[in-house]
Amino acid sequence: MDSTWQITYELTWSLAAALLNTEISNSVEDSVDSIGNPTTFNGNSLTHAPEQSLSSTLNWTNDISDSMVLSIQGNVAYKSDFYLRYDNDPSAYWDKSSVTVGARIVLSDTNDVWSIALWGRNITNEEIPTYQSFSLSKADHFVFYNQPATYGIDFTYRFEE
Repeated sequence: MDSTWQITYELTWSLAAALLNTEISNSVEDSVDSIGNPTTFNGNSLTHAPEQSLSSTLNWTNDISDSMVLSIQGNVAYKSDFYLRYDNDPSAYWDKSSVTVGARIVLSDTNDVWSIALWGRNITNEEIPTYQSFSLSKADHFVFYNQPATYGIDFTYRFEE
């Protein structure tokens, strides 16, 4: 489900939700696990497929003078636990739900020639795995995680043609 409501002229709210129930049904034949035993992935869940996810964004935009516009936006995203690998090994199960929060403030001219934005991503510094290596021939693995809390400033200027 994905929806957007314009609550007032200045305020917009977006909401998206998903419920997933994934299952591998046509696994590669003749696969072996990390120690050489024959295996199949049939019946396993897909990787990075949380059963529940939800995201919401609230955006307020308003003219603050005859020549400038201010926009303030906040967003939050939730996802439930998930597997990192398609073998669904317990060591590759991320058993924590996560909530990430972001914000953005933009000041721009009414003609959209320039803008300056202050922003933050993952403000709560949530740690979520984004990738885990998987090898059918080796028992070792490593994990990559999302970016930590990150902040920035963007300046945009559009030159006329």
